[in-house]
Amino acid sequence: MRHSIIAILALLAANVMTCFGTTTHTQAETQESTTWSSASMWYKATTPVADDKTDIFYITSTEVIRDTLSDGRESFLATLTPNDLAAMTEEDAYAEKHFSKGDYNFFCPYYHQFTFGAVTNPNAPYDSLYAAVTREMCEAFDYYMSHHNNGRRFAIIGFSQGAMLALELLKHMTDEQYSRLIAAYAIGYRISQKELDASKHIVPANDEQTPRVTVSFNSTLSQKGIWGSVAEGAVTSINPVNWRTDSTPATFTYNGHKHTVSLNTSDYMLYVNTDKTTAKTYRQWNDNPAFRSANVNPDCLHHYDLLFYTDFIHDNIAKRSSALKDVAKPAVGLGQLRDKIDSLDNQLVEILAERMNVCREVGIYKIKHGMPVLQQGRFDAILEKRSQQGEEKGMSAEFMKKVFTDIHDESCRQQEELMK
Repeated sequence: MRHSIIAILALLAANVMTCFGTTTHTQAETQESTTWSSASMWYKATTPVADDKTDIFYITSTEVIRDTLSDGRESFLATLTPNDLAAMTEEDAYAEKHFSKGDYNFFCPYYHQFTFGAVTNPNAPYDSLYAAVTREMCEAFDYYMSHHNNGRRFAIIGFSQGAMLALELLKHMTDEQYSRLIAAYAIGYRISQKELDASKHIVPANDEQTPRVTVSFNSTLSQKGIWGSVAEGAVTSINPVNWRTDSTPATFTYNGHKHTVSLNTSDYMLYVNTDKTTAKTYRQWNDNPAFRSANVNPDCLHHYDLLFYTDFIHDNIAKRSSALKDVAKPAVGLGQLRDKIDSLDNQLVEILAERMNVCREVGIYKIKHGMPVLQQGRFDAILEKRSQQGEEKGMSAEFMKKVFTDIHDESCRQQEELMK
């Protein structure tokens, strides 16, 4: 079963607690702005990007069990240390391998997800944490749309915490973006009536082909295994094996073992039946400290939602994508264009702020080494290089010189403030 054990399974079973010395969060869990233009904030996919392929925007599940601030206090948001990123990368690689299979472009941001401790600790400020994580994921999605998507059709896939955020992206996206949505796959999380009422973009799937729908399901061995945190309040679901919303059973094989799955139309759970030995193996794995701390019954198959149905979702993306090809793409309106400009302006401000932070560090260096603020040779070289780059991109040299002169003047002003 080694090939089926992804990072979240290993972490949960071990109930890992990781302590790190630096953090981008305060104890109040306020987030600093994430620089999505940095390649380090994105999973490096092995599938070459092609405009004739559909995109998958994947949202990683909860991979960080516990995290600690530099002063030893618990942090309820992941700090994206090397250990965090390694765990996320392992799940993302699994998702790319099984959902994309090289047939779809694959994009996945690294984000400051709330930890498993945020779910189990009653003192965690969960609402503010979730709001912060939602804002960050929406920013990542906006950057993906502006810089990576290039107008292609796309599917959103999220598991567990990622599924929750997938629903938030449906509320956040524009109508034009929604027109290119193949489907959103909220794996291991429910759709409530509140979610349906919150957005016209959340449309439950009821067949295997209709595009622009949301697929949602949760699996269990028995009624005891229903995990309320992810399943309570469900008003819809679909069987991802036969793509039916009634109780018609379907069979599939996982790790060489035959399974039968049926949708209960009363509680909207997928009930999985398999041989006693296999079921015992699932229950034994579920009986770990992390799941017990969250009151998860061993019959719960939450983590297997990501493992059982990947092939069916891969094939389903193709079917819904084919149906979407026949739908005319609406013309982009002035509002959508202005939204894109606003998004780019926000990114410009963030990049400028980051540049000024570096310039202040340069100013501190100059103070320590007795150097003047103005380095005329360096400034002249910058103007020459940026003017040439701007002309290559269709902008005038005069415009580029003016822009970078203003940036340079502000940099010098801030460095002079440090020297007073």
